[in-house]
Amino acid sequence: MSLGPRRTATLTALGLAASLLVAAPAAPAAPAAPAAPRKAGSQVSLQVSTNVVQIGQRVRLSGKVRPAGPQRRSVKLQVRAGGGAWRKLAQVRASRSGRYAVSVPMTTPGRFAVRAVVKRSRSARSDASRAKRLVVARQPSAVIATWPGGSARRTTRQVVTGAVYPAGEPRTVLLQRAVPGTWATLSSATSNPTSGAYRLRIPTGTLGRWQLRVVVSTSSTAAPSESIKPGLFTVTPDWAAGGRAGDHTLAAPSYRWNPCSPIRYRVNARRAGAGALADVKQAVHRLSLATGLRFQYAGATTLVPQQAPQDLGDAQLVVAWAGPQQSSYLPAGRTGAGGASVVAGTGFVDGAGTTVPLATQGKVVMSTARAGDLRPGSGSGATRVAALMHELGHVVGLGDARQRSQIMYPTVTDGADWWGNGDVAGLRLLGADQGCLYAAGTQP
Repeated sequence: MSLGPRRTATLTALGLAASLLVAAPAAPAAPAAPAAPRKAGSQVSLQVSTNVVQIGQRVRLSGKVRPAGPQRRSVKLQVRAGGGAWRKLAQVRASRSGRYAVSVPMTTPGRFAVRAVVKRSRSARSDASRAKRLVVARQPSAVIATWPGGSARRTTRQVVTGAVYPAGEPRTVLLQRAVPGTWATLSSATSNPTSGAYRLRIPTGTLGRWQLRVVVSTSSTAAPSESIKPGLFTVTPDWAAGGRAGDHTLAAPSYRWNPCSPIRYRVNARRAGAGALADVKQAVHRLSLATGLRFQYAGATTLVPQQAPQDLGDAQLVVAWAGPQQSSYLPAGRTGAGGASVVAGTGFVDGAGTTVPLATQGKVVMSTARAGDLRPGSGSGATRVAALMHELGHVVGLGDARQRSQIMYPTVTDGADWWGNGDVAGLRLLGADQGCLYAAGTQP
């Protein structure tokens, strides 16, 4: 950000280097006595088509046996309740490739464990798969929900009320929002065991635009059920946000921080003047309520951000004040600079399995030479909080905005130092509304 020309966020890629150490050759060991021949262990997998069925419905059990072969090995499916003994549920022969599948009707209600056992063959011992959970419910459930309107201002109290049928026992009821590939739980309650009534609070502390649903869990007698809110629910700003939702840009290439891991940050305010730390915390707070990202203040630091890769210690974000000659990250004449280091490979995905470049380090440096251009604190005009919000917006992945009504406009303006509608829309694309990020292969 500057009080003059436009500036774009700076991105640097993090690389990993590995060293290979070659050990000296060891002295030859004495020949070992020949081991007695042993049969190889079998391997059998098990997949269950659903974890909850009602009485009379079928469940499909399938998997693969190794080693396979022309003898088509026999697979026994077993079930047990609680800590009781395993009993036979079905038996099937695997194909020559080792695959098997069987559809079994469930006639007894309760909570069970199911496993597959492969019988001993000429070349391999017997073995069992990992047990899978299965619930057989006596009857279906119904969950009735009464939803609030389509939007609410931030921090206003909003609730969902309703009832679960059949009643007769307490049930766990969850309020969830849709994120890519899955549902994230926002709040939970226990239904009244007599009437089935429940009451769920919608969290409105952070901004968002969500598809919501109420889910009732499985009980000992009834299957789960859900009620989805018709239309999206939006938590809107509780301040006067200007401009349009389209008044934003994203960094190129686009990236995200993981909203399910807190971002630890440290501040170097030794040359910043009175109140600087409080202003950083206020700017971080305003970023958090617009994105749903979580931040943890980890204390002071003496580090000054540079363009080159740096070890930030236990922090993922550093905010500092420095002169232009002290930081290569701060071009001459600029009020501040902000950006992130990004891992852009294929190692991180969202809940839907889409590859997402992951931000791992953030840096903000504010110019001591231009400190007099900013009024400490917050409010209207060119404030220090507004400048910090702008640079932190670059850290989380926003580019410069096109309209003066937005915090992300590249020049400090005389407007209020709260996010505009374009800022908010862009931050929603980068925060908790998009769900967690996972190492590839670990997503739900």
